[in-house]
Amino acid sequence: MRKLTCYLAVLFLLFQSMSAFAESMVIDESSDIAQESTVLSPAEIALLGRPKTDQPTHLTVGNPTMVSGSFFTDMWGNNTSDIDVRTLLHGYNTVEWSSQLQFVIDPIVVSNLTTGRSGRNALYTITLQQDLTYCDGTTPITAKDYVFSLLLCTSPQAAALGAESSRYSQIVGYDEYHSGEAKALRGVRLIDEYTFSIAVKAEYEPFFYDLANLWCIPYPRSVLAPYCDVEDTEKGAQLRNIDPANAEVPFTVELLKQTIFDETQGYMYFPRLTSGPYQLKAYDRASGNVDFAINPYYKGNYEGVKPVIDTLTLVPVVPETMIRKRFA
Repeated sequence: MRKLTCYLAVLFLLFQSMSAFAESMVIDESSDIAQESTVLSPAEIALLGRPKTDQPTHLTVGNPTMVSGSFFTDMWGNNTSDIDVRTLLHGYNTVEWSSQLQFVIDPIVVSNLTTGRSGRNALYTITLQQDLTYCDGTTPITAKDYVFSLLLCTSPQAAALGAESSRYSQIVGYDEYHSGEAKALRGVRLIDEYTFSIAVKAEYEPFFYDLANLWCIPYPRSVLAPYCDVEDTEKGAQLRNIDPANAEVPFTVELLKQTIFDETQGYMYFPRLTSGPYQLKAYDRASGNVDFAINPYYKGNYEGVKPVIDTLTLVPVVPETMIRKRFA
C-alpha cells in the first residue's frame, strides 16, 4: 500500500474544505469580464485541508495489516503498514516518485545535480540544501549523513544481520565493499560538507528511471554508529574510528545488533531521530498501535507540501474488531 491511508484521510478533509469554499463563492453571470481563476500550488491546496480550529487536531487511522515494527528500512521486511510508518518518519530522499509517475530530484533536499563520466561509468554529483535538520531541530543533515546511509546499508555487517541491499548494487564498488573485500565504497565520494557523488556502473545506464539509482535517505550516524565518522579516501568513502579508547573502527555486527535491534530502544523499532513529516511518539508492540506527532522542522516534500494534522495514531483493524455494516 504505497499511498498512506492517513494521507487519504487528509485528502478527504481537503476535498471537504474545497467544496465548502466553492459553495461560498458567488458568481456574477451578468459580468462581461471573465475573472481569471487562481492556480494554487500543491502546498497551497494541502493547506486548505487544515481543520479550522485552535485546538490540536488528531486523526486515528485503521489498517487491516498490523505493523511488525520494521520502522527503519525495507531491507529487513516490507509489511505494508510498516511502509506507511517509514513514509511518515523518514524523509529527505534525494529522489522522489512524482505525481507524474517518474523519479525526480527533490528540490527541497538537493540544490544542484551535475552529471558526468568516471571512465565508462556515470557520475552524479549531488549538492544538498544547507538548512536540513532532523526532527530535533538542532542536528543538521549534511553530506556525511547520506554517505553514511550508503555505507551502512551496503555494509557486510548489515548483510550479516539479514539486510537485503541489492537496491544499491548499481553503485561502483558495491560488490567488493558488500563482501568485505574492500573497506571503502569506491563509487561514493564525500566532496565537502554538503556535496557527495555517486558513480553508477556502466551496465546500468542508459535507463529510463536512471534517477532511481540515486535513492538515498539520510540516517543519523550518532545514533546508529557512535564513535564512527565518515571520511573520503582515494579508494572511496569509508568509516573511521573517532573513539580514542579503541584501535579498530567500532562498526561491527555486535554494534548494529545493539543500535538497530535492541528490543527497548533499537532504531528498528523506536527511531526517534528522523527526518520525515512526522516523528515517533510511541509504539506499543502488544497492541500494534503507533503514535506520531508532526515534525515542526520538516520543510515539505518535493512539492513543498507539509502535514496538516497535529497527531496521528495508526491502529490495526482486524476482523475480530471490525464494525459490521449492513445495507438494506
